[in-house]
Amino acid sequence: MSNTAALLQIAQPGGVTARWNFTEAVGTTLSAPGGLGSPATVTYSFMQALPVYETLASHPGFLPFDAALQAAARTTLAAWSAVCNISFVEVPDSGAGGVIRFGRNDMTLGGYAWMPGHGYSLNSQGIITSVTPSARAGDVWLSTMSVLDRQEPGSYGAYAMLHEIGHAIGLKHPFTGAVTLPAAENSTAHSVMAYTVPPNMGVVTVTGSPDYYNWTSGTLYPSTPMVEDIAAVQRLYGANLATNAGDTAYRWAAGERLLETIWDGSGNDAIDAGNQLLACVIDLTAGQASSIGIRATEAERRAELPAWAIDVPTPSYDGRNNLWIAEGVTIENAVGGAGADLLIGNDASNMLIGGAGDDTMRGGEGGWDSTMLPGLRSQTSLVRQASGDWVATGPGGHDLLSQIEAVWFEDGSVLLQGTDAALI
Repeated sequence: MSNTAALLQIAQPGGVTARWNFTEAVGTTLSAPGGLGSPATVTYSFMQALPVYETLASHPGFLPFDAALQAAARTTLAAWSAVCNISFVEVPDSGAGGVIRFGRNDMTLGGYAWMPGHGYSLNSQGIITSVTPSARAGDVWLSTMSVLDRQEPGSYGAYAMLHEIGHAIGLKHPFTGAVTLPAAENSTAHSVMAYTVPPNMGVVTVTGSPDYYNWTSGTLYPSTPMVEDIAAVQRLYGANLATNAGDTAYRWAAGERLLETIWDGSGNDAIDAGNQLLACVIDLTAGQASSIGIRATEAERRAELPAWAIDVPTPSYDGRNNLWIAEGVTIENAVGGAGADLLIGNDASNMLIGGAGDDTMRGGEGGWDSTMLPGLRSQTSLVRQASGDWVATGPGGHDLLSQIEAVWFEDGSVLLQGTDAALI
């Protein structure tokens, strides 16, 4: 289970004050403040000049967001809205501007942001009698360094925007304060609020020609809020169940680099890696990681580099643990690709399709789990093992079926019960 307290600002045990619905806490106590988990609507604006409560001395080299950064900020705000019930409304920056205001200035950091902040009064019984928002609370500042101008998914700039807006809506770093994430989870694979990068997220970019070329090393950052972030903001504002509420199939280009988390409101959904050439591990268990396009060998990790760039270091990105399913999400189906895939079900009724290659389909503890194999029933042998698993050998390869109740072929289905595998 996620440790939401590791990302939230706690005033007293149970009392989260750094949130934009804290104004609903009037009439309640800090130990059980009202409004926690209720939706919030927050305005935002893009600074055209320094706010009256700031100074040029504290913000040297002030710059407004240009059109591209404004578009990136809107996209990132939408990514947070997609996972929780916080709505953002853009307003002009004239007068007081938005609750969240965006600006840039010279700094050695990539950026920083002020968390939601409120002054409040208590009566003699400890009841909150008034709440007053702080003027600079929620403001987001990015560095003027050019690396922040790059906002494509997975870049440092896009990660910085995700991270700082995370602060602006109530998330702290997972490594500070009284409650922190365990060391094994304190990484960007678990939270965009973390600094530590998993060792298998290194990328290398080569430019030029065989006669003259340059290379740079970099990092793949998360392109979405991650498992811990989603759990934390849903504690603050509630879960947005309208996101991907229909039947949704999640797909990526073959060999695509990714680090992201799926949030899905409802529907009959699938993780479809049918176009992947490399092996995949797809685990449908909420809160767990999958691996889409595993680059198991050095040759596979170097495949995206020019063949002539022989002295360039091998990227560490290997595709392992690059896809997560948020807690509270049910994905019913998984489709593997051309590699030797491992598909793991959950407590729902799952359809696990391995595709080409020698695959393992492992159903969950609950539900009625099925798989689909190519060709006719007569083309595939089904042999029960002493463990109770089944081995299917046929046009689809040599597959292991564990806790699978039914197998579908082009001419019907087979129930795997006891030692019987009769066509029905």
